[in-house]
Amino acid sequence: MDIFQKYFKNEEKYIKIALTDSSYKNYCEKHNRSCCDDNKNLATLGDAIIKFVYAKMLYNECENKKYSKEIEKYITDEKLVRIASKYDLIKYIDLDEDDDKIRKDYDYVHKKGKSPHKYIATAVEAMVAAIYYNNNLEEIEEILESWKDL
Repeated sequence: MDIFQKYFKNEEKYIKIALTDSSYKNYCEKHNRSCCDDNKNLATLGDAIIKFVYAKMLYNECENKKYSKEIEKYITDEKLVRIASKYDLIKYIDLDEDDDKIRKDYDYVHKKGKSPHKYIATAVEAMVAAIYYNNNLEEIEEILESWKDL
């Protein structure tokens, strides 16, 4: 079990939020359950952290013209879904189980507009932010370094 995976069953507030898709609110309302905030805001922070850490890692490795393109390779939704598949992250995400439009696989589909797998990438980004809140950037750097070759 690596550092990222050890957080999946953590009951800490930010981890719970990171693993709560926006569709879960609908599910909770239909089934009279309480629900925490969804992971959208945490994902925005996580996206920025991921971009920053990879930019820092790659700063001395790339020529000026290729720097931005090299960073972009590590922050695509497709890459994040591939990372999620390594951990079978879908089984930890709270989402609307009744919604058949929500893809519950890792077969990433390029689609104009919002990909049906976007919620998986969002959960990965949100988890990065939640781990950052729990610890520090050092642990995030270690996690992201391990993801470079996925």
